[in-house]
Amino acid sequence: MMKEVFNGIFNSDVYDTIFAGQSPLCIVNGRYLFEGVLDGIMNIMKPAVEKYRQENQKRMGIYLSGLS
Repeated sequence: MMKEVFNGIFNSDVYDTIFAGQSPLCIVNGRYLFEGVLDGIMNIMKPAVEKYRQENQKRMGIYLSGLS
């Protein structure tokens, strides 16, 4: 199931590349390996997500400004 989830996130067969034979449930530095992987992905994505959120907020403001 974990393999399906990770491959689904990327819409590609990345599971074996990411985990290189390690179990995503193994403990590394006191955390599950998959947690570290997901945190790393989120850190990479944060700037793009924040930029999208700001741009989306501006677009929504156009339509919502007259509702108050």
